[in-house]
Amino acid sequence: MYRDELFEKVWKTLFSDKKDQVDCSDPEIRGIIRWMKRTLTTTEPDYKSMWKKLQVEQQRRRLKLFVRWSAAVILPVLVLSVSYLWRNEEPSLTSVRLAENAPEGVRLILSDSSVVSLQARQHFEIVDDERMNVRQDRGTRLVYKERSVSDTVVRYNTLEVPAMADYQIQLSDGTIVYMNAKSRLHYPVAFYGEERKVYLEGEAYFEVTKDSLHPFVVQASNVTVRVLGTSFNVNAYPDSEKMTTTLEEGKVQVVYGGTENILTPGKQLICKQSTNEIEMREVDTEQFTSWKDGYYVFYKETLENIMERLVHWYGVEVSYQNEELRKIEFVGRLHRYERIDYLLKRMADTQNVEFVINGNVVEVKNKTD
Repeated sequence: MYRDELFEKVWKTLFSDKKDQVDCSDPEIRGIIRWMKRTLTTTEPDYKSMWKKLQVEQQRRRLKLFVRWSAAVILPVLVLSVSYLWRNEEPSLTSVRLAENAPEGVRLILSDSSVVSLQARQHFEIVDDERMNVRQDRGTRLVYKERSVSDTVVRYNTLEVPAMADYQIQLSDGTIVYMNAKSRLHYPVAFYGEERKVYLEGEAYFEVTKDSLHPFVVQASNVTVRVLGTSFNVNAYPDSEKMTTTLEEGKVQVVYGGTENILTPGKQLICKQSTNEIEMREVDTEQFTSWKDGYYVFYKETLENIMERLVHWYGVEVSYQNEELRKIEFVGRLHRYERIDYLLKRMADTQNVEFVINGNVVEVKNKTD
């Protein structure tokens, strides 16, 4: 039985008479659904057990240990020699909370160079030369809808997202882009020609509308990602030594340094800019895409890599007392919308490390008695 067919069977068995009890808009439930779809095998699942565990996941507000779903049951993560993070009161991640956190400082630069400041809960509509309708939906997403195709003049808009913000944009072809903090997307108001090409600086997750005749292309510095219809994440911050492309669904081609690399679901390509080296590896994609659902997932992740994400999100700098601190590993899940001091305290409680915030700089030190 194919994975998608098995997932449909599980879904119908679990939820056919319980639709009102499952909030599929909840980011954590959506994350569980994605994990189920990736990991289901031909083994017949224990439906009752899965339903019971999902109910618990929705209702509880305290998580004792970071856990992972199995196709039949939920298994605790074996922490081994690394640290784990305790999870306290779970904040709501509804669209209202996203609206309060996400859009502040987001800027839309139109084709005539005029700038629109996108504010939380603000609803507006723009008509670009009577050809394109642009509106802000729910105060957290920009939606483009073509009104006519009277000419083929390509006009570009640019969306800029600052630190401590994220934002969504629906392009004219229906493709949805989730923009992470300190990111910039340059894109055509309407797509013409043989390909649908956008330019990214920073990090974004793409859900691309299928169009076999017009490939979707993401240009991120000197990395080119070409797809027909799929879901993937691109991390290409200018201040980062490496750029990564992580594929969740579908198939993509990544061109870097004159070489072409094909990614299949669950694969990640790392391009190292200083050496032009590339590395292909298999990953749990949730660790690299969960940011768009409002939280970070870490599994044996080094402190250096975790702090790199926090630097981009909070707009801070980081310094280390010694090089060994960079290598400390953590396992756990952290909500993105926490204050940085609260989040760092939770991390410090689980390891021999402390964080001192001096203005815009986070100093990482060995914990003192």
